[in-house]
Amino acid sequence: MRGINKNSETTNSERSKNAMNEEEFLEKYGDHEVEFRSYYKYTFTFANDTLEIRVGGDASGIYRFEVVAGDKYKVRDLYPYAAYHECEGKIWLK
Repeated sequence: MRGINKNSETTNSERSKNAMNEEEFLEKYGDHEVEFRSYYKYTFTFANDTLEIRVGGDASGIYRFEVVAGDKYKVRDLYPYAAYHECEGKIWLK
């Protein structure tokens, strides 16, 4: 899986095309289960075979939950700010 690169250049049209609001995203992906993969600079990464999500992003966001390696989490319980789906590409949450 390719994954999300926060530093990659993304045009406004690309971002608009793949943007969903939180409700749309959770309707489509909320019941998917993901596992903790990594933590870097206030961002937790969770993934399964087709979906990768990013959670946190700032110092206050990292204290929302406790992560247990190997446990599965429903996407709707994690409050992601960005996602990458292998078929749809980057998904930006507005």
